[in-house]
Amino acid sequence: MKTIKNISVLILFFLSVPFCQAFENDSTKVYPKDSLQNQQKKSKGLDLVLICGLGMTTGSTWQDWNSTFTNGPTICLGLEVLFTKAHIFSILAYGHYWATLTKPNQINDYNKSYFNQFIKLSENKFSQYGISLVAKCYFISLAKSKVRINLHGGFLLLSSDRTYSGFDLGLGLNYQLTENFNLSLSESFLINYNGAMSVYAETTPNLLLLNLNYKFRLIGQN
Repeated sequence: MKTIKNISVLILFFLSVPFCQAFENDSTKVYPKDSLQNQQKKSKGLDLVLICGLGMTTGSTWQDWNSTFTNGPTICLGLEVLFTKAHIFSILAYGHYWATLTKPNQINDYNKSYFNQFIKLSENKFSQYGISLVAKCYFISLAKSKVRINLHGGFLLLSSDRTYSGFDLGLGLNYQLTENFNLSLSESFLINYNGAMSVYAETTPNLLLLNLNYKFRLIGQN
């Protein structure tokens, strides 16, 4: 419960900054007359970001998953839709997959049903996948910088088992490589709905990911 409170305080604190700056950059720009038509054409486009990531699980919020499994590798693939030119607010849909081993002497008659919620790869190796939909908020530094921080919040919605669901909260650090490419290091806290109710109920780990992000634009018709 302490983990959730800390994350909530962090999100509420940082969200007070970008709401004051969300549309300032776009609304105050003055373009030369000869470039106005080009700017209008560009404004009709939709900015998207393709996200590919590799990482590992980093324990779990309620400690049930963490006490049962060892940390293992994870991958993700997502698509982000940007709502402002300054890349402040966005919606991200992404999927993740992890695979890991159970800790010694974890499977017994008492908790056998717990492991049925995962995809069994071998006697002591399990995996799972999930699809999340989250809102993201980026923070602009006062000085020009290639580094930006973001927070996200949403829900883990789809998986092979209905118990693999919950809140998806997280934060990330982004570094711009070029105009279209950037690297991000992100941590997602997957807070399972059932995790606080009973022992051997939590099904979701937390995810640490290193992502390569490609920004591109879909141009609308004139």
